[in-house]
Amino acid sequence: MKIILVLLLTGLTGFLQIVLAQNQITQSQLSLTRLQTRTSMGLYNSIDQVSPDAHIVGTPYVDERWQNASIFLQEGGAPFTNIPIRYDIYSDMLEIKVGEQVKGLEGGKVKCFSLTWDGRERTFVRASGFKTAAPLSGFMEVLDSGKIQLLKHYRVTVAKPDYSPQMNVGSRDYRVLHEHTLYYVMAGVATEVPKQKKKFLSVFGDHQPEVSAFIRQEHIDLKDETGVQKVFRFCNTLH
Repeated sequence: MKIILVLLLTGLTGFLQIVLAQNQITQSQLSLTRLQTRTSMGLYNSIDQVSPDAHIVGTPYVDERWQNASIFLQEGGAPFTNIPIRYDIYSDMLEIKVGEQVKGLEGGKVKCFSLTWDGRERTFVRASGFKTAAPLSGFMEVLDSGKIQLLKHYRVTVAKPDYSPQMNVGSRDYRVLHEHTLYYVMAGVATEVPKQKKKFLSVFGDHQPEVSAFIRQEHIDLKDETGVQKVFRFCNTLH
């Protein structure tokens, strides 16, 4: 009789765990439906209100394509997974497809998100999670996650039309300009990657000779993002 009772209790416990798990999934999906519906698309709506006939050159998105992502919220809890998103840098908003609707999730509520782009995984972390000389908004992409992290900060500015009817020169368009700045992270502090070679090498401390030799041997251009990424990846193999 005791054996039968134990089996019944074990089965009941397992059933309750399944029900609770299903309820958690349901709650996660419901919370997505409570997100703000994006009836207007940030930058485009702002410019349209000022100049309805304006032509916009460029995009406020990191990439206009929808990609499935995993999203980790600042409040913690299990991540949302396989959610189609795209990130609007200008509005600092994650646009999320929920059925046939597009919802908006404020960037400040997101700790990080990761997605697969053209066959490679890319991770974006909230810039405010690091100590910086000046406050940074938006997200930073992780280019290298070694002991010395290399991050890429995204920022968008909008250049207004500068057309002069009198001179018939300039542009009639609003131009979306992307600005990218590289940062390295040590002990939770994010510092802009120096552009001057001597200061750049000083970042690597005792490994300066090896890094300097690597730059010469590989003919690396430190003005090129890919080259800087190769240097940090090499340095992190030395630690």
